[in-house]
Amino acid sequence: MRDGSDLSAHVVAPEASLERVKTNVTLHPGQSTAVYASDRPGRLAGIRLSPADALGGKARDLLLRISFDGEAPAVNCPLGDFFGYAWGEPAMKSLLVGATGGSCYSHFPMPFDRSVRVEIVSERRAGPPIPVQAEVAFSPLPRRADEGKFYAVWRRENPTRAGVPFTFIDTAGRGHLVGVALQAQGTESGNTLFFEGDDQATIDGELVIHGTGSEDFFNGGWYDVPDRWERRISFPLSGCLGYQKHLGRTGGYRLFLGDAVSYRQSLLQTIEHGGEKNSHVTDYCGMTYLYSEQRPTADLTPPALERRAVQDFREILIEVAWQTPILGFSFDRATISRGQAKIDGQDVRYLSYRVAGRD
Repeated sequence: MRDGSDLSAHVVAPEASLERVKTNVTLHPGQSTAVYASDRPGRLAGIRLSPADALGGKARDLLLRISFDGEAPAVNCPLGDFFGYAWGEPAMKSLLVGATGGSCYSHFPMPFDRSVRVEIVSERRAGPPIPVQAEVAFSPLPRRADEGKFYAVWRRENPTRAGVPFTFIDTAGRGHLVGVALQAQGTESGNTLFFEGDDQATIDGELVIHGTGSEDFFNGGWYDVPDRWERRISFPLSGCLGYQKHLGRTGGYRLFLGDAVSYRQSLLQTIEHGGEKNSHVTDYCGMTYLYSEQRPTADLTPPALERRAVQDFREILIEVAWQTPILGFSFDRATISRGQAKIDGQDVRYLSYRVAGRD
């Protein structure tokens, strides 16, 4: 069930009924379009949006907004990143959220008291309209007194601050953390040493979790080894969003279902941009999924459009080393040959890399 299979019936009580509403809408530049709305109490058990390829992009200029009970949006973030996109492209295929088979999907249960509204906001200034197919699974099962509401927080630090870890979420209140995703990019092509930083969870003012490294946090130890993280890998509760060393990029996701991080007063979830003392200045984008008794005190508003876009290197460095698989070059019709030349009076051996056609 980690391939985007419909889990809607499995995230509500067995006796609960389930309604499926399919909608076709057209998303125009600069407009907001509702894909689902209801004035009945209950819960969302599933959201599916298509086509996945048209809902991403490096500009991060499409927002997903979900509002409960007439309150400010509980979800208000780049649409692609909510569904686990990495640098503008579909990547995650986890148990509860991701993109596969041309569709984005989410099966986080979302209970509410009176009403719900799901909409897509386009902040694109131009371009053709996008036909969107939406399917929402709704159950009239009311929210229980001991249930929190679902929230999502998107944060970017570009650049991160030297000596200070990246913050997924810093909030007061009562709730529990159910998942995070991280797109991590360094400022130096060919270098991902920043992914050696530790994760830390400070719960109710006390540091209770201090991990051993970003790669371990996402269950990807020894990531910079051939046949490990040089491609996207998705498991039900954790995985790799992509590892492109020549672009200085790596990222992962983790869902806390069997090891939920609960808090009664406050939560601070961070991750370092190591090696030591957060010394690597980087570009980190974090997606946090949680349930909270009251609205989180963290700011759920995304930054302005110009501060969201993916930033690519103008020049890249491909370091040919023992841990660099050929597929890491990401080029087609390429050949590598050995050569020797006399440079400054010395015999120098080298590798010659040639590409026929376009990248």
